Amino acid sequence: KEKGGNPDKIKESERKRYHDENNVDKVIEYDDKWRKCIFELEELKKNINMINKEIGNKKKVDKNADVEDLKKKSLNIKEEIPKYQLKEKELLKERNKYISKIGNLLNIKVVCSDNEDNNKIVKTWGECKILPACEENDNSI
Repeated sequence: KEKGGNPDKIKESERKRYHDENNVDKVIEYDDKWRKCIFELEELKKNINMINKEIGNKKKVDKNADVEDLKKKSLNIKEEIPKYQLKEKELLKERNKYISKIGNLLNIKVVCSDNEDNNKIVKTWGECKILPACEENDNSI
């Protein structure tokens, strides 16, 4: 499980904004899938490097060594890499799509309401002056 962050706090903030809190779950889901895909991609690259190193070691010992099986294995793994790279990009795109739907954490002082009419006045500044109505051609103002 990923360290850091508190999904419950983020969900609470989304509830206060009257947003869908399932977006947080979607971000976590796609982030996990994306991380697993990155890991699998790195493992494939690691396997290719190990196979290539093994081919090099066999060639050092015997220049005529049969390494065709290893070359085929390496080639098969190399063919898998673009598939994983595409999958990684798609998962990252999905994750970021849901991340963009999540707002910043609300401050404790923020008044939460589903409607502007229900908002509480926290602070006012200055006084409103009510000016008398004037005629269209009145230049006395």
